[in-house]
Amino acid sequence: MKKFKKLTAGLMGVVMALSVCSFTALAGYKEITVKSGESVQTAIENIADGGVITVEEGTYNGPFKIDGKSVTIVGEGDVVFTFDENSTFASVSAIENETFPYVGILTINGADNVTVENITIKGNVEDASTSGKDILVHNSRYAGVAVINSSATIENCNIED
Repeated sequence: MKKFKKLTAGLMGVVMALSVCSFTALAGYKEITVKSGESVQTAIENIADGGVITVEEGTYNGPFKIDGKSVTIVGEGDVVFTFDENSTFASVSAIENETFPYVGILTINGADNVTVENITIKGNVEDASTSGKDILVHNSRYAGVAVINSSATIENCNIED
């Protein structure tokens, strides 16, 4: 009887270890390559904390938001992040209940160690409508890249109107 209990306990430990490994694998990908016509935002949402997104040459419509995770985004070739002038942007406040939220083509919020390399961020965000919880937001702080409560490195990037 004792041998059976030890065997059961041992099998339970293996099953629990496998379960932990499965959940870790489902938490996100460590590397994602985005090809022209694919969604950068979907890659951002599915990348694991500390992961790398490689964006192939092309123009990608945002807005894009990195929220609460460390990620590196690297452009290969001529990569442009822009927006459709009919886009609706979600606004992000740096301070709770702040009157003037921040709006960007690329918004980095509550994330540490974010790196963005070799990308042109292009467009005048003020030309787009902004909304926060389906309410039009006026007097926002507009930016090509908005870094809020985060640490970010922006390397070899052009930010253009």
